[in-house]
Amino acid sequence: MDDAARDDALAQLGLSQLDLTAYAEISAGNAPPDGWEPHRLLNLGLVEHAPHLPAGFIACDPRAVARRLISAEHELLDRTVRRLHRLPALEFLAGHFEPHRMYSGPGSEFLPTGEEMNGRIGAALDAARSELCTSQPAPPEKRDPTVRKLGRQRGRKALSQGLTHRALYNSAALADEDTASYVARLLEAGGEARVTAARVPRMVIIDSTHLFIDNILSEEHSEPDAGWHVTDRAVVAWARSVYDMFWWQATRWQDLDPSAGGVTSTDLQRRILRELEASHSQAHAGRRLTPPLSERAVHKVLAELREALGLKSMYQVMIWWGQTPERELP
Repeated sequence: MDDAARDDALAQLGLSQLDLTAYAEISAGNAPPDGWEPHRLLNLGLVEHAPHLPAGFIACDPRAVARRLISAEHELLDRTVRRLHRLPALEFLAGHFEPHRMYSGPGSEFLPTGEEMNGRIGAALDAARSELCTSQPAPPEKRDPTVRKLGRQRGRKALSQGLTHRALYNSAALADEDTASYVARLLEAGGEARVTAARVPRMVIIDSTHLFIDNILSEEHSEPDAGWHVTDRAVVAWARSVYDMFWWQATRWQDLDPSAGGVTSTDLQRRILRELEASHSQAHAGRRLTPPLSERAVHKVLAELREALGLKSMYQVMIWWGQTPERELP
């Protein structure tokens, strides 16, 4: 330590130049200078009263004083660290505070990796008390198999905990054997599943308290399954209302499940009907298909559908098409 740093450190301890001069004189057995106030050296333990000596004071070893003061500071730091470890326990009280406050505060956290995102969802589900709502807008083949497996595990766990579980899928999931097998077990266990062709945002809502969404702020700078954990009361309530809007407009899985025999139309028939719905003639609709069909072939395909429905005209078929849940099918 150079002289300037030493002088600054001593000044921070409250010692003046007069104190340093007094300590030097007392150490040598001499009287301290006139006008000197002893309280600073006494408080630090650098001198002690000695009425039997001419100087009136005796100097103490500054090294011993330094060790004593360092030890005291270490004890203070230990107590501070212990207190800091106890403070997070106060966050437990948020469970009583949050449900009853009218206005929310900052309540979102970015989770930059899929591992963190799934870990946080799992932790929230562990403490869940009422429900789990999920939406998966991507077709099964475009989803990460590991993430799909985690999603199924969460659904089974929610039902085993006695929670209400609703799962909203892209209609392409109906043709996926793995998803269909899982949904069959979900329905048997008391869960609900619906399908939709609408572009539903991917989300997980737990107890209307926790919302998990994709990272839509900077998708190009994050992992595919990174996202946000939102706990703001108003935002989660709004997301829940959006989820409910899509849910009630969607079709029950069992009403469109091909294995249940409830679907009348074929994939080809639906493709043709969508072309007709877009105001194309039967001849033009056939040319727009892949592979293209002749007008005669299109007429035959539609006649088969009309007969299967027990209808007399294509006008009736189009009315049926405008109302049927089979519009949700790919």
